[in-house]
Amino acid sequence: MKYILKNTKGDVFGAFVKINKIADGYMCDQSILPTSVTGDVIELEVPDDYMSPEQIVNYNNKQSDLRAKTYPTQSDPIFFEWQRGTKTEQEWLDAVDQVKLQYPYKSI
Repeated sequence: MKYILKNTKGDVFGAFVKINKIADGYMCDQSILPTSVTGDVIELEVPDDYMSPEQIVNYNNKQSDLRAKTYPTQSDPIFFEWQRGTKTEQEWLDAVDQVKLQYPYKSI
């Protein structure tokens, strides 16, 4: 299970497996969240796959980088073969879809 760390104003600072109060703020999983957290902090239990909106943005950015590194080796060669007439457009589109399935985005 994960826990959401948010203040009484409703600002969500993320979802973490472990949250501990320390002198400088909070120890969340392996990173320190500084005392810039204002107000009282509330821990709410959420499912393991939960991510805060900020965590989803970071996750999607990483997935985008992985897609960008993968397209040149998995789908771009098929695109050029399609352009030469040795593969079909559908084979290229299927290769693009395979990369997207391999590195999916999450919705906010």
